Amino acid sequence: MAKDEKENDKIDIANTQLIRKILKDISKQKSPIKIWQSYDETHYFAEGTIHKYNGMQDRMEVRAAKGHLFNFDPKKELFFHSGYKELIFKTKIDRVEDKEVWIYRPSILKIDDSRATERKNFGLQSYQTAILVFDNQDQMKVNVLDISEGGMAILIRKPQYEQFHMKLKLLVKESSVDQCVGKICIVRNKAPVDKVLTNEQVFRIGFEFLN
Repeated sequence: MAKDEKENDKIDIANTQLIRKILKDISKQKSPIKIWQSYDETHYFAEGTIHKYNGMQDRMEVRAAKGHLFNFDPKKELFFHSGYKELIFKTKIDRVEDKEVWIYRPSILKIDDSRATERKNFGLQSYQTAILVFDNQDQMKVNVLDISEGGMAILIRKPQYEQFHMKLKLLVKESSVDQCVGKICIVRNKAPVDKVLTNEQVFRIGFEFLN
């Protein structure tokens, strides 16, 4: 695998909950992974599987496949590729032995754009709603613009916009979209949107789910 192979077709997944789920699925399905340590030696890969990872640990155990050894430098980063969602990630070594290596859970996965989690788009005229609860227990009813496994976006007007600052955490108390009810979410991005039908300036607020 070349250093830049397909990287232009990938997106970064930084959502901790989603990273944990993907790695847990790889472990549960015993999906084979390829492991290497130097882009100058990409003709050589060790192979193995992630062993019994439940998604909550900060470290993961990787066991070598039959006929493979882990001759890795513990001071250098490891690179991983899995056919599961064609993901790539890099991380640091905690401990390494001939047939086992313990690694830290990565903070970012690179995954095929076309294979990222499905996002349901309800559109600018969405009738889907949610009631958000702020830290001071104030509540706000908003329109849900889109939703995926890892987060959602809402549509708000300018008077409401100033109440949403980056990293603000909220609770979704109620919603016509069952998937987001009870979710704790954090503001990750904000951007203006032109609402064509009314010429009214509205804003998209993007959230990441924390639970």
